[in-house]
Amino acid sequence: MMMKIVFKGKSSEYEIQRSCFCVDAFVIKDKIEERDGVDFITSNVDLLEFSDDSFTFEEIVKHFNICDTEDMIIVEDFDMKSNKDNQNQ
Repeated sequence: MMMKIVFKGKSSEYEIQRSCFCVDAFVIKDKIEERDGVDFITSNVDLLEFSDDSFTFEEIVKHFNICDTEDMIIVEDFDMKSNKDNQNQ
């Protein structure tokens, strides 16, 4: 059975960040407040479906390995200081 996650917005309305905790995982954050929130996605998920497009898990992971274009929706940097500050609160 295929595991699919459906997001309410367009793919451009989300930031995708490489996970700092797991090699084959990433975090998706909705840029629109109080809609989809933040999700931690692992290889158990086969397909991510947005209102305008869909991507396989493998496509996104592969993109992390080859992409360095600033115009993409995928954001590879993760602010460790910000994350640490949030954990200490």
